[in-house]
Amino acid sequence: MLHSVVSNVSWRMAERLIAVAFSTGTGAWVARYLGPEEFGVLGAALSISMRD
Repeated sequence: MLHSVVSNVSWRMAERLIAVAFSTGTGAWVARYLGPEEFGVLGAALSISMRD
């Protein structure tokens, strides 16, 4: 039982690490592609549209 719990936790952690790495890489690529001014406009638009 302990082995299956450790196995499941390790898979979930690996999944989260891959997702974080992918999203960080994508964010960095978009920021470099757009440049500071257009990336700021994108950030402002996202913050307005994601308000609760």
